[in-house]
Amino acid sequence: MKPKYIIIIDVGSTFTKAHFVEDDLFVTQYAKTTVEKPAEDVMIGVRNAIRGIEEKTGRKFLDGDKIIIPFLATSSAGGGLQMLVAGLVRRITADSAERAALSAGAIIMDVLAIDDGRTPYDKIGAINYLRPDMILFAGGEEGGAVSTVTGIAEIISMAKPKGRFVEKIPLVYAGNKDAREFIQSTLGKVLDVYMTENVRPRIDIENPVPAREKIHELFMEHVMERAPGYEKLKELVSAPILPTPGAMSRMVKNIAKNWHKNVLCVDLGGATTDVFSCVNRVFNRTVSANLGMSYSMGNVLHNAGVENVMRWIPPDIDEDNIKDEVANKMLDPTKIPKDEVDMMIEEALAREAIRLAFRYHKNFAEAKRAAYLVDKFASTLRPKKSIPYVMAKVGRSEMKPIEVIIGSGGALSYARKREDALLILLDGLQPTGITEMGLDNRFMLPHLGALDQIHPDTAWDLFERFCFIPLATCIAPPGKVEYGKTVLHIRGDEDIRVSGGEILKKRLNGEYEIIFPGKKTMKIEIHGDAVLDGRGRPIRIPEEKSLRTKKLLEWRKALS
Repeated sequence: MKPKYIIIIDVGSTFTKAHFVEDDLFVTQYAKTTVEKPAEDVMIGVRNAIRGIEEKTGRKFLDGDKIIIPFLATSSAGGGLQMLVAGLVRRITADSAERAALSAGAIIMDVLAIDDGRTPYDKIGAINYLRPDMILFAGGEEGGAVSTVTGIAEIISMAKPKGRFVEKIPLVYAGNKDAREFIQSTLGKVLDVYMTENVRPRIDIENPVPAREKIHELFMEHVMERAPGYEKLKELVSAPILPTPGAMSRMVKNIAKNWHKNVLCVDLGGATTDVFSCVNRVFNRTVSANLGMSYSMGNVLHNAGVENVMRWIPPDIDEDNIKDEVANKMLDPTKIPKDEVDMMIEEALAREAIRLAFRYHKNFAEAKRAAYLVDKFASTLRPKKSIPYVMAKVGRSEMKPIEVIIGSGGALSYARKREDALLILLDGLQPTGITEMGLDNRFMLPHLGALDQIHPDTAWDLFERFCFIPLATCIAPPGKVEYGKTVLHIRGDEDIRVSGGEILKKRLNGEYEIIFPGKKTMKIEIHGDAVLDGRGRPIRIPEEKSLRTKKLLEWRKALS
């Protein structure tokens, strides 16, 4: 039965976010997450958020410390699930294990493999340094040799890994079952060992579900419950508490299924940038654990390079301005940009965080892995046997076609203007063809993923009514463009031509013929804002300073 009203809470690492829903009433309240002394109890932050909702609605939801309203929760308090992954060959079993761990909501700290270029001594040092919450160990086809599996096991054993919170951490073994006895005898002395089905039983079969389910089960038991007050929270909720990335994943899958479209979602957070995709019914998730807009902003600058950040801002903002803003943000992650210069720097860094995270997602999720397998192991593959995780034709270097892109996370959901969030997404992802661009209003997707457990119809209704904000339909020709030359032609109730280096925003209503370079045409219906992006792919940004300043201002103004 549909609930009359409900509170859904996400206990994050920094903030606890609460949403109250009753018919058409939707109220949001933030409070600081309380997991450190002197307020070392997540329930303090939960109650503070609910009190804020009481003040806004004039209703009572607390009786003393008791919560008297149905409520659900997701959580990433404690920094989420931090995992070490080990496999035999980096681009085969180790990749399969990495995918399984990521789909369980993990942040991957490192991936060990025989061919990762490190000596056993270096591998042992890396394990000692990391202090993960859990280890996933995969390797070896069923019935294959066990000698290489035992070699990796001995390295892990010699390292004697310890966790952040406890010394003896869980290890999930998802490899050749013939090595199980050795794994148990070798690693059982230093780790809590759990066995599950082989994540890669044959070269042409990937089997991530058993490992993913075991990781999730152990995460709930061994990691989330370490947050102070978590036991009390668990007693009060109306359904199991979900890890925030797991709840987000549920909704991305639902969007793809219900809309019958290929979907990409980018969650730009303070410490990480998560990318979720569901393409041709194949779901993938990646976490760029070192790319974020507060704690990890310095890593964004380092990995992107100053020159890539500076291309998005006027030349009168110099390198020192950028470094100062990054340093201040890392010292005070809750810092809000104080002026237009700070805002432009943060938006430039957001573009680069998204670009790098999406590049990692493509490299991880796409057909390059399949191309490698076909090249190296064609003789062992069954004829016409598809590789399950192939997302596109073998050899393609781009994720196509993505039909819907959704931006999420505080940096996008709470941007100054929706046009700012749209431009960040366009610049960071650079979609081609025709793409629906949208925004996760108020960062609601994880909350709705929790609700989906018990009331899927209600969760979907709230998604369409309150959560998804359509920004525009982006129409962008692929490839390089020549400034001033027509690169896009739209015919309908008006005739629109877009020149190279230009962005136009138009309100369209009806059927239109889209003519791309090379005279390729297609007819679509558009009802609403359309962004006609003629800047080329990759976007051509002028090197000459005055022209660059002019173009950056033109592009921003075009979307206003």
